[in-house]
Formats: sequence, structure tokens, C-alpha cells
Amino acid sequence: MADKRVFEVDIGDVVTGIYSPLLKAQGISGRGNIRVARITRNAIRQALTDTIIRAYRDGAAPIRTGRTRLKLLSGVRAQGSTIIGLKGWIVGPSYVEAHEEGATITPKRAKALAIPLEPALRADGSSKLPGPNSWRNIVGTFIYKSRKTGQAYIAYKNASGNLTLLYVLVDSATLSKYKGFLSRSWDKEKNSIMIAIGNAMIFEMSQVDLLSLARVTYRGRGRRR
Repeated sequence: MADKRVFEVDIGDVVTGIYSPLLKAQGISGRGNIRVARITRNAIRQALTDTIIRAYRDGAAPIRTGRTRLKLLSGVRAQGSTIIGLKGWIVGPSYVEAHEEGATITPKRAKALAIPLEPALRADGSSKLPGPNSWRNIVGTFIYKSRKTGQAYIAYKNASGNLTLLYVLVDSATLSKYKGFLSRSWDKEKNSIMIAIGNAMIFEMSQVDLLSLARVTYRGRGRRR
């Protein structure tokens, strides 16, 4: 499954609004703009990384396998050489976006969707076997249909006759339980970017010779009589 941008943030307008007084001030160099952009870019990357870590730590992430987590962490990106246009995003498997945005999925090549139940999963939430078709080769596995509800399952019956339900078979599934799991975590991490920008602005202001600027402004206006 191809990777794509599964979460994006655009704080260019916000940062520009905060930083615009400095951009207009005399004495603030173009290098200052580049320095603040670099600091903010790094802050975005860190905030996105912490967003992923928080989502998994708090149990908000729908896919709890270590492989998905590592893919998301390695997919953190940020761009923008100046304050205007600063953006950040996370690249990951497309199914992550489906959970983040919410979606209704239907089977593409099979007659039904197979939703794994707890007996088909490991403790970390990953599948014990690659997929529902992998259980076909396990002796005792079959399609079971409940007489009471009519619901179909992939099930396993051992030699003692005990029935274990592995997957529930459905026509479609709506992914809404974890909708916005990255957005919610991001809301708790994004303030760190404002702190980084504030510190960068304080540094840039400290580089300005305010006394010299005052003298230039005074001479430019002329002396009152």
C-alpha cells in the first residue's frame, strides 16, 4: 500500500502575523528571517514527532503496531526557507489517513470485509497471521454463521469442539472511532512552536541597535523648532 501525506499543518499565516512587526522593523536582516524560519521548521518537526508519540502513548492511535509507528515517525517533514509558507506534514500508509479523516470502506476483491477480533491479534494489536486468507490453511478454520443473528465469521474449532471467532465478516465498515486522533494530539503539542518562535524573536530583537535606529528616525523627520 503506497504511502501518502496522512496529516498536514500550515502555520505560515499564523507565524507571519506574529512576526510581521519584526519583518517591517528597520535593522532586522534577511538573515534574521531565515534564522527564525529554520528554528520554526525544526520546531514543527519536533511537534509532529511528539504528536505521533503522544497518540501512541495515550492509546489514541488505531494501528498500534510498531511498524506503523516507525513509518509515521520517519515520515515527519517540514519545509519553508522563510517565514511565509512554513508547512509540515506526516507521510504514512494511506489507511492511517482513513482513520484520521474517517471513512466508509467496502470490499474491493472479496465478498466481505474481514474485521479482526481479539483472538486473531497479538497483544500489540498486530495480526497473528498476515490476513484472513492465511487462516484457510489452518485445520479447523471455517466460515461460521450465527443462527441467532445471521452474522458471519471466520472461526476456528479445536479438537475439543470449542469455537473461537477470529474475524467478523461485514459488507462495509465506517472508520470513526479514532477520527482526528492525530489532530487531537497535535492540539496538545503545537504550543511548543509558539514558544520556539517567541525565543527566536527575542534573539533577533537583541541584535538590533535600537539607539542607532532612534537616531536615524529622528534625523529623518527633522528637528522641530
